[in-house]
Amino acid sequence: MEYFRYFMEYVTHGPAQGIPPSAKAVSFLSSTGEEIEVGAHLVFKCETPRCPVCGTEVRGGEYHPDALCPVHKAEGSAEFEFLKKACLQTSEVLQQYLRRTKTQYRTVGDLQLPQGQQERIERCLLTTQACELSQQLLPPVIREKFLAPADSPVRNVWEILYSTYRQDDKAFWYHAVFQVEMHEGPSYVFDPTGMQYGPEVPILQNWDDYVRRRCSKTRLDYKRPLGTRARVGYRYEE
Repeated sequence: MEYFRYFMEYVTHGPAQGIPPSAKAVSFLSSTGEEIEVGAHLVFKCETPRCPVCGTEVRGGEYHPDALCPVHKAEGSAEFEFLKKACLQTSEVLQQYLRRTKTQYRTVGDLQLPQGQQERIERCLLTTQACELSQQLLPPVIREKFLAPADSPVRNVWEILYSTYRQDDKAFWYHAVFQVEMHEGPSYVFDPTGMQYGPEVPILQNWDDYVRRRCSKTRLDYKRPLGTRARVGYRYEE
């Protein structure tokens, strides 16, 4: 729990630039009795509906649910449409599991946030520290959604763990994702728990773009076949 508090302090109390004075921190109470303060930085970012694919803001107020942005609402190539559908369906499986099994959160006292905003904050909280868990749980779903269909453009899916050295707190931060290798064309990253860093983090992105955007000064700790973590445990060594 101490690490959880430290992580939430780091992620949610971000830079004040661009955050209006009206934005306030909000306290959430977990079903286990722990009170977590979500900083104004994250509360503000969760006010606006987001595209569930790329994390960009879309039109609508804080009462509106997330919706596809114009780019991802329009039909793209057959390969990308396949990936988009597979990623959204697999991500929803993980979210449903976390809602059933992980700590549930509600705002403290009589404070009521708009439904859309509260749902986005809760997704950020639910996915905190769930990235390695996703590599344990999701391989059967990924095989079904990404690899099994006869028309699948996916050659293989890999488990990735990387670490980034952060200058501000002089520490390594670890994150686990999936690399999707296509039969033709570039690889993609599928990041079903990236929203723990904020609602703007995409779940599907070109691999090279993702590395440039999220992983500066990064060390790749492992690249393993899909299902490795489920076979050998929650943590494993080289």
